[in-house]
Amino acid sequence: MERYTAHIEPIVSLTTSLTDDVNSDIPNEDSRDAQLDVSNLFEANRFPGFDRIENGSHISYGLRFGGYDNSFKNSAFITIGQSYQISGDNLFTEGSGLNDEFSDFVGAAELTVLDRYYLDYRFQLDQEELDDVRHELYGSIRDGPLDLRLGYLFANTIVGTGLTEERQQFSTEAGYRISDRWSILGDIRHDLTGELGLVEVGLGLEYKNDCFRFRVKAERDLTDKDIGGGEDSIIFSVGFRNLGGFTEPLLDEDERSFDVFEED
Repeated sequence: MERYTAHIEPIVSLTTSLTDDVNSDIPNEDSRDAQLDVSNLFEANRFPGFDRIENGSHISYGLRFGGYDNSFKNSAFITIGQSYQISGDNLFTEGSGLNDEFSDFVGAAELTVLDRYYLDYRFQLDQEELDDVRHELYGSIRDGPLDLRLGYLFANTIVGTGLTEERQQFSTEAGYRISDRWSILGDIRHDLTGELGLVEVGLGLEYKNDCFRFRVKAERDLTDKDIGGGEDSIIFSVGFRNLGGFTEPLLDEDERSFDVFEED
């Protein structure tokens, strides 16, 4: 087997709709925060949810290139692409990246080192001036019993949604395996705009075997702390291999059950 493998993949998709029905006769509740990304660039319908669908025709095109170091399990890939609306009504809002005939440019850079360290950077740039619209950076380290994940998000506003202000956030998730079956989990999310500070914190415990997963997690949402609020909850989740799972809050806003998160 060759040690190095190069990969170059042009990607093109063409979508054509023969109907003008865009579900406009029903309220738009779950399709308002549409946003272009490499994960949905080549999809037939870039709206999330079911309340809106794309009509007309559009073509998406891009390029993915990179390579593998097979001896040390290293890899690096870059993907970049854009979309063009050929016909039909444009129902996307400003900031989504899809509100013009030519969409914004979106891309991703992925790096894996020793099959243990992972870095994923994603971006959205304005198609006219190449101005910053969204940047996401995620990294993870899996070393022995430790699983550490870090994330950064910068995003502009999206007209017509609840995302009315520029966002900058930093997040950390960590898991530590204390035995073959049990792990301790924790996460925090911090606002970097200087307005909210720490906005979310969580602590949990997970049991997992070959066919079953059980997790219980306590969370505190601090987004309303400036007005004396803060939502506390305990989330219980069960998952079965190949069958999916479900998540359900056990307790909600029960102050007696969350002394560990009480402020001094």
